[in-house]
Amino acid sequence: MTTKIVVSGMRPTGRIHLGNYTSVIKNWIKLQKTYSCFFFIADIHSLTTNLDNIIKLNYYTKIIIKEWLATGINPEKSNIFIQSHIPETFELHTILSMIAPVSWLERVPTYKAEKNAKTYGFLGYPILQGADILILNADYVPVGEDQLPHLELIRELVRKTNTVIKKITNSSIDVFKEPQPLLNYHKNILGIDGNKMSKSKNNTILISDESEILFKKIKKIKTDEKRINISISGTPDNCNIWKFHEIYSNIKTKKKIKTECLTAKIGCSDCKNILYKTIEIKNKTIIKNIKLYEKKEYYINEIIELGSNNARKIAKNTLKTLKDKLNIL
Repeated sequence: MTTKIVVSGMRPTGRIHLGNYTSVIKNWIKLQKTYSCFFFIADIHSLTTNLDNIIKLNYYTKIIIKEWLATGINPEKSNIFIQSHIPETFELHTILSMIAPVSWLERVPTYKAEKNAKTYGFLGYPILQGADILILNADYVPVGEDQLPHLELIRELVRKTNTVIKKITNSSIDVFKEPQPLLNYHKNILGIDGNKMSKSKNNTILISDESEILFKKIKKIKTDEKRINISISGTPDNCNIWKFHEIYSNIKTKKKIKTECLTAKIGCSDCKNILYKTIEIKNKTIIKNIKLYEKKEYYINEIIELGSNNARKIAKNTLKTLKDKLNIL
């Protein structure tokens, strides 16, 4: 393991679904083998768009950590903590807010697209993201291609902050380093309605779905719309079930399914049944692990405390360095 630091977080707005697992968690499991990883529950971030649902915030915070552990995030290799437990992050956020131009924030695609939640916190969301990353002196941030603009804004902020501080202190030393992206190339999983899998759209398949619920959800997944009966050959690339098979099924199964779909030897219902059995095996293992961690509340609290302490050691040093430069006592 290198001393290079990786920082990434997840908002506690609902339980982990297959989209989260394939695009984020599986990547984290790989990264923890190579880097010094800090994975956090972004509880304060969740308030920007989930303020009406805070009654479940505490529950989701804890259950998601248990789900991380159940899927393979190892607390002996990764630091797991809660965003709100690192007060230095919010002090840094305030300082960075004094430097970041408002025009930079107004051009962020998610801000321009949002029509209802345009609060001060929503506008400043990228600055808080930057503080989460910079307070831990991160070398890398795992991102998908769609998240690169967000990271680039943070990198711009680093350059501007370094320039401002070097100018006012007559120094040539940068305070912050620019975090580099660790691109995570993954196949997107759509929800059971054919749209992007999202907790807000209620179209998810959870890693904690028991067999009966899982079966019902998989049966609802949209397939190739042009294949109206089994006698018509299918087009796997146009079928959401096939996208699941690409991720979850083994090579032999994928080859068989693709060949039989193209030659009209397998129907969509049978294809869904095979997928169900594959995911069911995975889910059963995860569910079993979750139930074990649900009996270990003291252990979960210990993990959070240890991860928070390790994060704060770095955070305190980062903040002190910055405040010394700015003559803040």
